[in-house]
Amino acid sequence: MIGRPFLTIAIPTYNRKAALEETIDSILGQDAFDDRVELLVSDNCSTDGTEELLRGKYMASERRVAYVRRATNIGPDNNFREAIRDSSGRYVKLLNDNKPMLEGSLGRILSVLERESPTVLLTPNGTSRIADYRVTESVDDFVLAASYYTTWLGGICLERACWEAIPDKDRGNGKFLIQTYFLYDALVQAPRAVVYNERLFRTLPMEGSVGGYNLFQVFFENYLAMLEGLVSEGHLSRATFRLERRRLLTDFMLPSLVRLIVSPEKFAYDRHGWARIAFYNYWDEPLLYAAPIMLADKVARKQARLLATRLIPDERRKRLRAWRKLLRSRLREVAELPAILRAGEPAVLSTLDGKAASDPDRPICVFSSFDAGSRVREYVYHCLESLRDAGCGVVFVTTSERLEAEDAERLSELCVKIVHRENRGYDFYSWKAGLRCYPGYGSHVGLLFMNDSVIGPFEPFRAIFERIEASPFQLVGMTDSWRFSHHLQSYFLYLKHSETAARFLESFFGKLRPFRDKDVIIRKYEVGFSKAAERTLSLGALYSVEALRGRAPEATAQSLDEMNGPYYHWRELIEKFAFPFVKKSVITRKRAEPSEIAASVRVAGLFYDTNLFALGD
Repeated sequence: MIGRPFLTIAIPTYNRKAALEETIDSILGQDAFDDRVELLVSDNCSTDGTEELLRGKYMASERRVAYVRRATNIGPDNNFREAIRDSSGRYVKLLNDNKPMLEGSLGRILSVLERESPTVLLTPNGTSRIADYRVTESVDDFVLAASYYTTWLGGICLERACWEAIPDKDRGNGKFLIQTYFLYDALVQAPRAVVYNERLFRTLPMEGSVGGYNLFQVFFENYLAMLEGLVSEGHLSRATFRLERRRLLTDFMLPSLVRLIVSPEKFAYDRHGWARIAFYNYWDEPLLYAAPIMLADKVARKQARLLATRLIPDERRKRLRAWRKLLRSRLREVAELPAILRAGEPAVLSTLDGKAASDPDRPICVFSSFDAGSRVREYVYHCLESLRDAGCGVVFVTTSERLEAEDAERLSELCVKIVHRENRGYDFYSWKAGLRCYPGYGSHVGLLFMNDSVIGPFEPFRAIFERIEASPFQLVGMTDSWRFSHHLQSYFLYLKHSETAARFLESFFGKLRPFRDKDVIIRKYEVGFSKAAERTLSLGALYSVEALRGRAPEATAQSLDEMNGPYYHWRELIEKFAFPFVKKSVITRKRAEPSEIAASVRVAGLFYDTNLFALGD
């Protein structure tokens, strides 16, 4: 080579022969690739034929191409550092091995360097988040102009003399940001910099996933710690640091999380300890607590765009839809919690001892009821009578606006205890109130939780209890569901007596909060009840989704998470399984005629008074 080049383009590489070749060809094909420019490839001991490619195709040329091969793989940070050390230009432009230059890009880079003579040139490649062109004369102005784009290896160009003057070139080792340490160490010496935000490169798709490091640790810990060091040394103001910290959260981490959620197969980042890292570094930042809502919105928008272009396969679309529902439920839970804490526990308005006897050798049922008209429906009385006839005691808990005297008198003949409570917390809080008002529940052979969302039974409760007692499970549901996660549906849950069951109940209901959002209740308590129980108890359903799919062709096409058997497949459940209930919503929402349901009951060889289906809703 003749004379010292003005610019070295240094490409650290490891086992990316095909992408490297295309990148090199794009540089050599630039009109501005002349005696001012040197191309250096720093090969980290590749084993894929990179050496043969460089020596055979490029080294024989008289063009300014240099090739350095490491004897062993020295790791990415060390290879980045050695690539700069081995360069000979006044400026060193680092470039990824999968970033071919667009036509004319090299000439534009040279023009900016010759015109501005900066210590640092940053080329973020046309991002919409920062200015197109900015010359800065201080570290503060540069951070405001460049932000976290200083972390991208391929965007960095340094004046080599300033790099040589850096006293400790190893202090960024192991942080996946050694290039950013170099950049700021150079700027501290001479703070003139240029942010040239034009699209200069294209990106080649790479095999496998992107990642290999902890994204949260690198940016929320390492990057911010580096900026904190600049603050403590007096090179960066605390106000600029705070602004950049907030921008990192909203402009970088949230979009990155969206990509991780929507396209998880493309990334292989280590996510260990992300919540701890985020909270430790942002506990005093109000936007951290709004971040889940912002994230949900961004995911929904991104997902909508993907769905609109039909880029997502059916199964992945279902998975994303389920995830979005889960996330929205969690956000509503967080939003509702302050009001719940202010309001406190729902109040028990009144209790009344019933005339019915309870037998510890028979189960006790805590029955949750609500009616907007404040009257107990006839189908509810039928259910309570069937429970009584089976020897099951009943603790009746209502959240209706009023408990009419006529109903109180009638209920007292059927129940052990009647509880009227404030209407907050849905069925689970009614069950909690019932257990508190009837502390002797633990002496019974079994505990049944029920509500008035089902009509029935179409057979005596005694027969149902016999099937429950014969089942191998300690917690028995009538049906199960896969919504959010596999669980027993909570309109009918039977817990067989044991010390383990008693401890589980005490622990579960002790943590209960009276949420108003129904999806939160389903996820946190209906699903949560089964999830908490299965840690110490066996559980199963008498009429499982899998059994329904096996015998009901109409249900087979549905995925498990879409199935709600008692609602969507009530006819098949009754006629093919002799299912003893029908959801009240089948009549009130699906508008099934009482005569249709009665016909299915007769097909199953069961009986129910069709007058009880006339709800008047």
